[in-house]
Amino acid sequence: MSDVPASAPLEVLDALAAHIALVDASGAIRLVNAAWRRFAHGNGLESASGGVGHNYLRVCDTATGAECADARRTAAGIRRVLSGESLSFVLEYPCHSPTQLRWFRMIVTPSGGGGSSGAVIMHVDVTERETQYQGLEAQFLQSQKMEAVGRLAGGVAHDFNNALQVIHAYGELLEEHLGSDAVGLDHTRQILLAVRRAASLTHQLLALSRKQLLRPVLFDLGAATSEIEEMLRMTLGGEIRLTIHRFAAPGTIEADRGQIQQILINLTINARDAMPAGGELIISTSNLELAADDIPAGDALEPGPYAVLRVRDSGLVMDPTTLARIFEPFFTTKDPGKGTGLGLSTVYGIVKQSKGFIVVHSAPGQGTDVEIFFPVVAGVAQCVPSPALHNLPQRGGSETIFLVEDEHSLRSVVRQTLQDSGYQVLEAADGEAAITLAGEFAAPIDLLLTDIILPGFSGRSVANRLRRSRPAMRVIYMSGYADDFIADHGILDPDIVLLEKPFSIAHLLVNVRDTLDRAPAA
Repeated sequence: MSDVPASAPLEVLDALAAHIALVDASGAIRLVNAAWRRFAHGNGLESASGGVGHNYLRVCDTATGAECADARRTAAGIRRVLSGESLSFVLEYPCHSPTQLRWFRMIVTPSGGGGSSGAVIMHVDVTERETQYQGLEAQFLQSQKMEAVGRLAGGVAHDFNNALQVIHAYGELLEEHLGSDAVGLDHTRQILLAVRRAASLTHQLLALSRKQLLRPVLFDLGAATSEIEEMLRMTLGGEIRLTIHRFAAPGTIEADRGQIQQILINLTINARDAMPAGGELIISTSNLELAADDIPAGDALEPGPYAVLRVRDSGLVMDPTTLARIFEPFFTTKDPGKGTGLGLSTVYGIVKQSKGFIVVHSAPGQGTDVEIFFPVVAGVAQCVPSPALHNLPQRGGSETIFLVEDEHSLRSVVRQTLQDSGYQVLEAADGEAAITLAGEFAAPIDLLLTDIILPGFSGRSVANRLRRSRPAMRVIYMSGYADDFIADHGILDPDIVLLEKPFSIAHLLVNVRDTLDRAPAA
């Protein structure tokens, strides 16, 4: 521009990181700083002068390729500023440089007292900010996806698990009455196995969306790992060597013991599938004191002691694209029919719900390394796992049990099971009928066994209403989806007895007897 003084402080402009150019009223470039020249050179433009003497508007008007639309918008914005129509023009656009995609913010303002004197064009590199924004956007979209999966799982779980409960209960009764019919027994056991697999799929959906019900206890991570060592060896088969190290006795953690062991099983299966020709799997547990300096900026982790579970295999590695997606629900690299894509996403859901965090590395020659960190808590670990329900005596009784369940087939099989064990059973199909029947029944009701989700009043409302006049009555809830009872981090209120569907007859009878033998709530 003709009125720019020759003594303009170019050294000041050259010191700026932003790319700056001055154009005259016609759009011709009259002055650029060093950053503009470097940028022009890197993009194959006039390397020596940075385009000085060229008409910037004409360059934009004749642009082709990926940046064509942005160039047209740039030219239109500059013309608006030069005409005095607006005080400034701002545009953010991507630039496909030879090495990588970068984002720039363009700001065009009048250079003097009005639009007719020319304009200042400034490019500011905002790639870092844009990358952070895209990362946050990806996290938000992932969060929305997980929430959608959680709603889907919750909506399906109740009705689906009700149906599975009926199949499972009648399957158990059939198994008991088949006697020496080997073929019939085998078929029945296959049905029961299929039911358990179907129920496991629903639980995985709830776990990956962090809506899984947790029963946390204090336990030693190394001991919990050793408990299922034999199961892990059977899962791997004979072609893969399994080594388990306990470098130090990890501190006590508070989590759902079964869910943490499920993490190990899922990771073991994943490692096995990554080593089709055999290999080595190393599982270790140790301690780590995490200092404030070890925590990445912006991370929600707290400094302190952690128990670390590490699972390392020598199998096929994952490329960066695959590694970035491994925790996505239903994402799998396996052939159709050979995986649900829920294994690692379930692991992720359990870890997060247990207040832990997970890191995965995969590199050629090193295999895949998964490290999971659980915060150590004060307290004494529960060393001995609870005995299996099928080893417990299934004692019946003569007490009166009020069964409230809207699914007719399920109500029928539960009623028959309780009556066969000697109990007196009242039954109702919904909450309103239950309240009416209880009001007409003069004798004591020792136990209310109710589904959580009922037509009309919920199971919890029924329990609260009946306890007003029967404070000594015990309560057991049944549900295929217990979201109404999930408190902070999915932890069940310790005062609530909940049977998650599908449950076994043994599980039902043991819980009924234990609850009846327990002192009534104060």
